[in-house]
Amino acid sequence: MMDVEHEDFDLMEDEDEDVYEALQDLGRTRTSLPRLIGNDLHFDVMEDEDEDVFEEAGAIMKQHPEKIQLYLHVDQDFQHLGEALKDMIFKCLPRIKRIRLHRPINNFVLQLFLQAAQNEVQTGQKTVMLLADVIDFNTIFDEKTSQRHVEFLLDLFSHIKVFETERGQSVQPLLNPVYQSAPAVWDIDLSNRKASILLEVLKFQTDKKPVNIISWSDEENELWSFLQCLPYISQLGLGKWHFISKEAIRFIANLFIQAAECDRETGEKKLQLLSSVCSYFSFPALDDKTLSLKEQSDFLLDLYSFFTACENPSHKHVLQALQPVYQSAPAGWVIDLSKRKTSILLGVLEFQTVKKPVELVGWSVEENEQRSILQFLPYVSELDVSKPLLQQLLCLISVGDEVQVTRQAAILSRVLGRKVDLSHIQIDPQTCVSLAAVLEQAERLSELDLSHCQLNDHSVDLLLPHLHKARVLDLSNNEISDLGALRIHSVVSTSSYIQTVRLINNRITDTATFLTDPRYDLWDQSKDQITVEFRPDLNHHNDELSYSFSCESGGQFQCSETGLVFLMKAAGKVEYSPAYWDEAALKTAGYEPAGPLFNIEDPERGLCSLQLPHCEADVEGREHLSVAHFCGGNMEVLKPLAVTDTHVMIHVQNLSFYGLLRNIFSLITPSVRGQVLLFHPPGSPPQKQVYMFLLPSNVPVSQVKHQHLKCRYITTTADCMFIANQKYSVTSDLKGVHEIQPESWVFFCNYGPNFHPTFEVFFNHDITEMRLAILDDRQHEVWVRRISLTAEAAPDSNQAGDAEVSGAVGREVNPGEAGEKGGASGYMINGKHFVDRNMTALINRVTLVLPILDQLYESGFIQHEMYMDICDEKTSFQQMRMLMQKVIIPGNNRAKDELCGILEKEQKYLMEELKGE
Repeated sequence: MMDVEHEDFDLMEDEDEDVYEALQDLGRTRTSLPRLIGNDLHFDVMEDEDEDVFEEAGAIMKQHPEKIQLYLHVDQDFQHLGEALKDMIFKCLPRIKRIRLHRPINNFVLQLFLQAAQNEVQTGQKTVMLLADVIDFNTIFDEKTSQRHVEFLLDLFSHIKVFETERGQSVQPLLNPVYQSAPAVWDIDLSNRKASILLEVLKFQTDKKPVNIISWSDEENELWSFLQCLPYISQLGLGKWHFISKEAIRFIANLFIQAAECDRETGEKKLQLLSSVCSYFSFPALDDKTLSLKEQSDFLLDLYSFFTACENPSHKHVLQALQPVYQSAPAGWVIDLSKRKTSILLGVLEFQTVKKPVELVGWSVEENEQRSILQFLPYVSELDVSKPLLQQLLCLISVGDEVQVTRQAAILSRVLGRKVDLSHIQIDPQTCVSLAAVLEQAERLSELDLSHCQLNDHSVDLLLPHLHKARVLDLSNNEISDLGALRIHSVVSTSSYIQTVRLINNRITDTATFLTDPRYDLWDQSKDQITVEFRPDLNHHNDELSYSFSCESGGQFQCSETGLVFLMKAAGKVEYSPAYWDEAALKTAGYEPAGPLFNIEDPERGLCSLQLPHCEADVEGREHLSVAHFCGGNMEVLKPLAVTDTHVMIHVQNLSFYGLLRNIFSLITPSVRGQVLLFHPPGSPPQKQVYMFLLPSNVPVSQVKHQHLKCRYITTTADCMFIANQKYSVTSDLKGVHEIQPESWVFFCNYGPNFHPTFEVFFNHDITEMRLAILDDRQHEVWVRRISLTAEAAPDSNQAGDAEVSGAVGREVNPGEAGEKGGASGYMINGKHFVDRNMTALINRVTLVLPILDQLYESGFIQHEMYMDICDEKTSFQQMRMLMQKVIIPGNNRAKDELCGILEKEQKYLMEELKGE
């Protein structure tokens, strides 16, 4: 015996075979000696095996402290079960937990059970049941199909019959445990099997079985025999490769015809029984995932055609017996009009007593075929058609007298359901008249999509009386003028059912009428909208911070300070300022802040939608976001129109206070995008400090700066990730005397009104740089940076920025007017260039950058690679900033003069305005 230690193998039951193969790979040649691996005993089964091998295997099983899993590697050419092997297996059955085969050998297992039956007759012991309990049928038969398992049962029955005849002993009842181990679904090939044997085996089953016929015999006596099996069958199906074959249609039809003959001759009810086993929703496929709805529809239509084409009158009776089948299947019909006559479908639909959905694909150019569709619509519950075919049907229903047109329009309206989509189809006035007739019969539609239909004001007039029936009305990309839009508004203003009206890309110029109704959508707000980033004007009044910006035309604009995105319908000015939440009131309502609160004013009413930045890092967290709108002392919770990776979008109407909310009853612990802000407060020797603020990413840095004007803001990369309610701490590489307080802090989303330092770092005055890191509760670094601490004399960026906001700018003079000494450039004043004095304004307000780049490239100030890099920037703000940083500033006054000369031509009014300030 080979007793193999298995310390190097982590054995699972389904990995045992891999271990055996691994042993061979390690250099152990295949041998007939038993090999013990843990509780698994492997050995090879050969026709001429030495009896000592089986005796040794038996001894191992008897001596082993636990039951053995017996792995038999049976030779492919095995024919006869040797006496030594039989004795070993049956003597050791009580010590065997499971018998598994290296490969499926039906003949081997068959002989085992025959021998077990003989042993039970001779000894009276329950040998068959013991063997059935330990045989692992999953290793013998393919799990994907039961065909081999069923063949084994049929072979076993046949061999037992021969044995009983030869020996004069009855052992068949002893094998009941084996027959009752049969698979849930029976796959069987009747082309080389007698149906009479299937009948006998089915009788052993305790319940009816689904039977899937893989192949069959057309012999009349075999069909007759198979009909005798019906009382033991729950459902009858066909192998998947026969679903759409003519042979399959003929087999099922002949089976029904033979059942009718049987009923006439014997008085039995085989036809009714056959109909019942075929009456299920996926017929003829037992597995509803095997057959597409179109394949099922084709099969059942062909079966119906077979019987209607038969000349034998008795077959009409057979067709009636099929009615329960057609009641059950299919769930809906899919018909290809290019390959099918609609008359066949009409016959089938009339044959059914229940209405079912119908999907029509393909196209028939024959008008009579198209008109036949109208004939079967009364038998349809719902119709799914292509847009061109729907347009054709609308044309067809207009033919006839008034009563007929009304009746056809009512039927078409019913089967179309609650959504009508004719987008991208050219609709002429006659089609509009028919569509109006259909809409007149409709109840309430969820959507009516008439976008890209070349509708004009006259077309709209034909549809106006019925447009109020659609909750969502899409009339985008048509030829509707101001007059047509006003007529639509007259309908919309009196309807409370209409929720959305899309009039994007029409010939509408006067939008004032629609600004007060948020249901209108006149501007394309698709995600491909170009966003222009701007730097707002910052204002300090009575120690309060506010922002404002103006635009000269409609478009989408993003504030670089707050992240707010404004979609403007037209030119206008927006003013906005931070406000602060009443968190106690929010908590009572079941919410908590998820972003800053802003008071937004739009005096010229040019703002149509607003996007508020969020900091949710996980998709699951975004699902619990909503928007608070405060107006007149009341809070309204708005559902977002869309939530992107960075923003929450809403329509706006009455402007006041807006902010993001999170549902406090959400079970999700939010992972948020955060930021770490560093400030250096004024100090004196011997110690200095650094303030660290841990905040959500959607808190504007300018708000924090505003509360700490005397501190110097330390610029560094701030992005990181935080988890709400998790504990964080700070560490550094400081070696001398230093202190960090507090030791730890639990992160929460702070949106004001006060922004106090989260951590304070104290250190010696002579320190000029340090490494700071933020650790989570597992001591993992979530943010780490090396920061430089310049001398106190370094420019105070926070105060400088404040001066930029509130300080006055001197009046600009024309080139040559300044009269400065030693300066060749006419754009110099007091030693400072026009570009340097107006850097921020130029970056923010120059929106057409490409013409400037072209001229700088032609004059040799920009190389090709730099030209392409600047063009790749997404916004004009980013393009101008990169142009200044990479080209103009390094190029000194010569490059600045060149830029000013180009701007004098390309941005004449902007230059005049900046010079005049």
